[in-house]
Amino acid sequence: MAITHAEHDKLKQFMAAEVKQFIKETMLEWAIAAEGAVADAHDPEDDDSDVYWLISLLGNLLWAATVFFPPAAVVAEGVSSASMSTKVASMLGATMAADVARKMWQDPPATDQAKESLRDMISAKEDELRTLFVKEADAWIASDLANYVTNEMLAAAHITPDSGTLVDQNAEDLMKSVLEMANLEDYTLQHFLFPGGSITSGNVSTALRKLMLVELNRALADFNRQFRSWKKDRTIYVAQNGGFNAFGPVMKDGRVTTRAELLEEEYATKNPFTPHIRFHGVPPHIHGPQWLTMPMNRILQQAAS
Repeated sequence: MAITHAEHDKLKQFMAAEVKQFIKETMLEWAIAAEGAVADAHDPEDDDSDVYWLISLLGNLLWAATVFFPPAAVVAEGVSSASMSTKVASMLGATMAADVARKMWQDPPATDQAKESLRDMISAKEDELRTLFVKEADAWIASDLANYVTNEMLAAAHITPDSGTLVDQNAEDLMKSVLEMANLEDYTLQHFLFPGGSITSGNVSTALRKLMLVELNRALADFNRQFRSWKKDRTIYVAQNGGFNAFGPVMKDGRVTTRAELLEEEYATKNPFTPHIRFHGVPPHIHGPQWLTMPMNRILQQAAS
C-alpha cells in the first residue's frame, strides 16, 4: 500500500524520537570523554605556569569542541556542518568570566581542584549542547536524514521505486526496518553530530576522548614553549635592573622577599603572560579575537592588575 500522510507523520515522529534520544545519550558520552581527556592530559612542565594553563582550560573549551568539526580534508571536499560546529564553538569558546579568572589568579587552586571545576563546567556545557542539538535536529531529520532513509529503504526493497508503495504494512514496521538496516546512529554521528569523522556508535566515548587528548597535549606543548620564552624575557628584565646583584632580604607589604622576586612580579604585572593557544581541530578563523586570543589577553591582564 502507499504510505498515507498520517503514516508518514508517524514515521517522522518515530525517527525524531529515536534520533533525539540518541543525541542526548551522545552528549553524555561527549562529557565523559572530555572529563577523561582532562584526567589523562599532562600538566605544564613548569609549576609556575600552572595557573595560566588552568585559566586557559577553564576559560576556553575549544579543545572539547574540535570533535564537532570535520577533518580538513572533508571540509575541502565540501562535506561540512560548519554552521552547527560554529555554534558549538561559540558555546564552548568562552566559558569563564573575568572576575572568576581574577580570583583564580590571586588564589590559584590546586590542580585537582581546578580539574574538578573543569568537570563541573563540562557537565553544564553538556546540558547546553544537548539542548542545542535537539533543537536543531528537526530540520536535519526532515531533510538530510529523510532522504538517506528513503534511499536506504529503496535499496532494501522496502519501498518500490515507481509508486512509492510500502512493502511493510505500516509505519511501525517500516521504522523497525529503518532501525535495523539504515543504521541511524552511525549516520547521525557522522553527518550531524561529528560530521565527516570516523566516530561510530560502538566507540563514541573512547574515540572522542582520544581526539580531545591529542588536542590538549599538542596545545600544552606549544603553551610550554611560549612560557619558556616569556620566563626567559622575565629573567633578562631582572638582570638588566640589577635584581641578581642585590643581596639580602627586602620587606614588601609585610612580607620578606628579594629584589629579584620583586622585579619578577613587576615584570609580570607590566607584561602578563598571554598564551596564544592553537587547537588544530578547529578552523583557523575560529581562533579570531572573539574566541580565544583576545579573551585570554584581557582576562590575564585584568587578573594581574
